[in-house]
Amino acid sequence: MKKPVFTAVLLLYHLLSSSQVPTRADSGWDHNRSCGPVITRLADSVKAAPGVGIRVYNEYLAASLSNLLLEWEVSLNGNIVQKGKVPTLTIGPRRSGVIRLPVRMPVSPGEVLLTVYYRLKKSERTASAGNLMAAEQFRLRAYAGDLSVAPAGDLVFTDEVGSFTISSPATQLNMRFNKQTGWLEHYVVGGHMLLDTPGLRTDPGKDSSHELRLQLFSTSTSSDMATVKADYVLSETAWLLHVSYTVNAKGEMQVEQVLETDSTLLRDTTADRSASRPPPPSGMKWMLPAGFDSVIYDAPGQREDYATSCPFAYTGIYRKLLKEAVTATSIRWWKVVDGQGHGMQITADGSYLVIGILQSNDKGPELNIDLPSPKPGGMPGGYHYIYKVTPK
Repeated sequence: MKKPVFTAVLLLYHLLSSSQVPTRADSGWDHNRSCGPVITRLADSVKAAPGVGIRVYNEYLAASLSNLLLEWEVSLNGNIVQKGKVPTLTIGPRRSGVIRLPVRMPVSPGEVLLTVYYRLKKSERTASAGNLMAAEQFRLRAYAGDLSVAPAGDLVFTDEVGSFTISSPATQLNMRFNKQTGWLEHYVVGGHMLLDTPGLRTDPGKDSSHELRLQLFSTSTSSDMATVKADYVLSETAWLLHVSYTVNAKGEMQVEQVLETDSTLLRDTTADRSASRPPPPSGMKWMLPAGFDSVIYDAPGQREDYATSCPFAYTGIYRKLLKEAVTATSIRWWKVVDGQGHGMQITADGSYLVIGILQSNDKGPELNIDLPSPKPGGMPGGYHYIYKVTPK
């Protein structure tokens, strides 16, 4: 006797799911980002209208979105600059609608993100009022970090047999490079030490069969700027590593690392073929001195207030204790500070950065600064990234 009823229910579900409203199963949807009972995407229509249009899809089979509050916010380089609410959503089950949000694009340069949240107005059987039920984030303007280093006062240079030092009495800057290794081994600004031994260096890793051999150490200076370059060959390979540091009197430093093939060796038909294979990319190691206790960074992270089983990777600003911090990926900027707020900020270029933290018992933590993992075959011609260090 119950079979006709069951058949009718299946028919009703089929009719509803066969409508023109896209669902999560449609191609083109990001399953990790479109979570909960609502799917949101930027609207293509009415582009000339002010603000930003979003198309909202209600995935409920029989309920409207009337018990959901839509909240939205606009961030510039991770900082929220505008926010608002849409208190009433009249979109019926398995239907969609376009909502215009009065978004004003920031005039200042930087990455602009629009984030929308859907929260319960009233408690339901499985969730409490205020719980985050769905969310989505859109990039309205791409990230482009400012890595420029401009003149900021006079510099003093000391060129000795084994070291090259850059200093500024006005800012208490003191940076010392080891001319035998090419690496930065001392970095102090305003009386605050930012680097501990063994310093800032590129390390192929203990499991690597290759070693970096310094070929050339060179400097280029003016009264208010300095550039230090170190060129290496990776032993038993056809690969060269070029590292450069551009510094001003504030202690701001742009670091660039390029790994490229040695065209001379590649043309040598007697060379070992394995030498032309790209080595695994290795980041730069930065030994922090003791005393830093917290990190602040702008990158994708995990929201902790999501009521559903589908997590939301929210790009924004996160704060953690240094001892609890883990590897962060797709970093825009990353800051480490002590209890008085002194420290430094590392700013990425448009390729972003990955910063891993290795805790140490006798010294401060060691950072590993690297590019996000390249795609398969994504390093055929080399390995290149730039970042900027700003003392705080």
